[in-house]
Amino acid sequence: LGNGGMSAMPSGMWATVSVLDYVGSQGISTSRVANSLKYTTPNMGGFTAFVGWSPSASTEGTCANTGACAADYSKGQTYVLNGNYTNGPIYADLAYFNNTTEGRASATTVTTANADSSQVRLNGYYKFPFGLKVGMQVDRASLKDVGRTAAGGGATQTRTAWSLPVSYAFGNSTILGSYTK
Repeated sequence: LGNGGMSAMPSGMWATVSVLDYVGSQGISTSRVANSLKYTTPNMGGFTAFVGWSPSASTEGTCANTGACAADYSKGQTYVLNGNYTNGPIYADLAYFNNTTEGRASATTVTTANADSSQVRLNGYYKFPFGLKVGMQVDRASLKDVGRTAAGGGATQTRTAWSLPVSYAFGNSTILGSYTK
């Protein structure tokens, strides 16, 4: 998911990984996606949106498993939808990320490392004229069918996390703080 403007922090800190990028101990992809297409709309009164798609999150057309690949091994894909509003002191953003793992054989046990994943993130901030910026972020992520084997079973692991970032800028300095749960 795009990190642009997601919190009350300087832009140089948007590239860091936080608790919002994990389900349990497994990280949701925060890196670039290979072979991707992206369309960004023009700015319309502060509103912009983009849609991105990739036929593969990593290894297009290859079987990443030992043994036989699933018949649809080339059907993995990643897509993201994002809309945001920036006008004056207000910023709001809603994004959706979905990744279908490519090359996982039906007989392969689904683990947190090879599960299909999805993520929805809502965030925003308000910047006061005296240097105080207050934000919020809510994120829900899921890993699908974890533990499923050739015999079936498995469960979706889901977590919801939220964060309240605050910053205060004065002169060339900024004090940052956040609470995340």
